[in-house]
Amino acid sequence: MSKLKKLSKEDLNTILEFFLSSLDNNLLNNINFKEINDLNLDVKLNYLDNKLDVDLDIGIDLDTLSDIDSKNVNIAIDKSYADLDSFIEGNFKK
Repeated sequence: MSKLKKLSKEDLNTILEFFLSSLDNNLLNNINFKEINDLNLDVKLNYLDNKLDVDLDIGIDLDTLSDIDSKNVNIAIDKSYADLDSFIEGNFKK
């Protein structure tokens, strides 16, 4: 397993932008946005001692007639983290 290279602020911004874009795309593919009244995404990057943690807090307020379940949201989140792992492996590992 390769190690994470030293990340700059620009690298962290690139990683954050990639993750948000991936999350947005994966959510669009797994849930119907017409059924969502409000969506809050809070992503925190913690980079310390050459270790990167990406934490996501997601809040969704659904329409009362919505049939979206947490399984669809979790699939989108899991896919986004997998995309992020591949992105970091290809661009920020030595």
